[in-house]
Amino acid sequence: GFGADGRLESSGRTAEASSGAGNHLVVVFFLKILDREMATQVVETLQETSPPAASGKPSGSLRKLLVVFGVFVGVVFLASLALGGFLIHLGLKSCVPQIVSKNEWMIPDATYKNLDMSDGHKYRCLHKEKVEDVAVIASRQSKRSIFPTRHTMWQNVTYVTGGTTIAHRNYLNSYFDEVTFTGVTTMENSRYSNSIVSSISFGGPARMNALQLAGSIARNIKFPAFLMLEKMRVMNSLVGMVHMNRTVVVQKPFFKRVSISEIFVGGLLRLASPTFRKAVVENVNVELSLRLEKPFIKESSVFNITVNNEVVMENSRIHKSKVSQVEIVGRLLATALKANKVEFHRVSVAASVSVEAVARLDKLTFTELLVAGSMYLENIFLKRGSINKVALGEGLISRKMKALQLGVSELLVYGSLLAPTSRIGECSFDSLTILEDLVLTSSSIWKTDLSEVSVKGGVVAMDSKLSRVKLTTVVVGDNSRFCRSKIQEVTVTETVFMGDACFDRASLHKVTFAKVTFVGKVNFGGATLTAVRFVDVGYSRKRVQWVLPNFFTSFYDRRCHGSVFSRTPSPGTLSRAAKMLGLRTFSSKGASHTRGRA
Repeated sequence: GFGADGRLESSGRTAEASSGAGNHLVVVFFLKILDREMATQVVETLQETSPPAASGKPSGSLRKLLVVFGVFVGVVFLASLALGGFLIHLGLKSCVPQIVSKNEWMIPDATYKNLDMSDGHKYRCLHKEKVEDVAVIASRQSKRSIFPTRHTMWQNVTYVTGGTTIAHRNYLNSYFDEVTFTGVTTMENSRYSNSIVSSISFGGPARMNALQLAGSIARNIKFPAFLMLEKMRVMNSLVGMVHMNRTVVVQKPFFKRVSISEIFVGGLLRLASPTFRKAVVENVNVELSLRLEKPFIKESSVFNITVNNEVVMENSRIHKSKVSQVEIVGRLLATALKANKVEFHRVSVAASVSVEAVARLDKLTFTELLVAGSMYLENIFLKRGSINKVALGEGLISRKMKALQLGVSELLVYGSLLAPTSRIGECSFDSLTILEDLVLTSSSIWKTDLSEVSVKGGVVAMDSKLSRVKLTTVVVGDNSRFCRSKIQEVTVTETVFMGDACFDRASLHKVTFAKVTFVGKVNFGGATLTAVRFVDVGYSRKRVQWVLPNFFTSFYDRRCHGSVFSRTPSPGTLSRAAKMLGLRTFSSKGASHTRGRA
């Protein structure tokens, strides 16, 4: 019949029935997967309990059931994935152990550890596949290797390249022993992961681009001809016993957590833009020159390096590293050097050392540094460091040097030390021996202590400024010149001037001379003296001539004459000075002496 709105009353029941049927079909579709009888029971239950729906949307109970079922299926799926991944990881761990453990890269001896390949269980994944006793001829057409690259043992294999490029090789869990490449070898985008390269040799020139070594050991590698490496990356690996007979060029290499040991280069070694992070480099011998262009070295250690020719470093940056037992037969040239918290220990240079073009050295430690030739420093900034046991064979020349908070002890300069236009502040110098002259012209020195200093030549510090400086136990063997210098709050104690001392037109303010001996002529002509004290100063009336400014004459006659200057130098003072200068004979009788070179 028709209702009040003129529509058939059965139409609502038909829509309701169709909606319920659709919902039941959805449930049956999901539940039939589990159990046919269970699906039937669920449909009957829903037909009995479900209230009539006015629209085509599923009921609330059905939506809840669908949500619960979806969550259940998702949980089961994720659990299956996790279990499968765990089983795969467990299988790999039991199949191939980690070739290089977490901190094993710090131990160079681990490069040469014995690996028993006969242990079928421990290293079985390294020789699941075997390529043995064969000669491989590279094809120009094939881009991929016809041999397996995973879990493979390569043993006694000869690879005939014939000028072919070996590209896109990804070796994983593999072992290489007695592998030989003949002819010209070119490799691109080759990667060795968790592998062992026990012995590889190249018969001709080799060029490798984008070579990667990760978690692997590479040893006993021979390059008899020219070698070029471009964009090489070595991480968490051990490299050792690499023999290269000719020139080696390495461009943009990257080393991180790497140990490199027992390296021999028969020609020139050139490293362009190398990066060393947490690397250990030791036992390296370079027959010709070593050239480092824009190197970056951080948290690394360099030990036992020998270069039989010159070393050139350009735009170098070294941070938090150690360099020890380095021998350079030629000269050392460094330009634009920046170093921070670096320790240099037992470094010897047979020729000269030159550091130029704005070098900044912060918190550096030099210990046992020997330079047989001369040392030239220009525009160098030394801050918060220490220099101990340093010997320079032919003198030191430093221009525009700035040193702050620097400690220097046991410095021996066989020639002259020339440091004009230098700025030295808050430093300490102890046990310095200069066999020729010390020149500090137009320099500024403040808050600095000098003790046990012996200068066999003369001291030239004209047009300089000395402020809050302490000189203790200083011996100058020749003339000293402080002309036109500004000297403030300076204390000179137990010092002997064997030659003339000239303070012409100098300005002295709050200066104390205590236990000072002048053997030659003392000239204060034209100088300005303010609050200057002379305490227990010795000189010889026969040999010493005092030239004093006019305004100082009355003070000299009234305060100093007869009590401070009227005695000759004591024999003990002169003998100590002679011992510091290394003089053969020295007679103190009547202040006469004979000077000689040691």
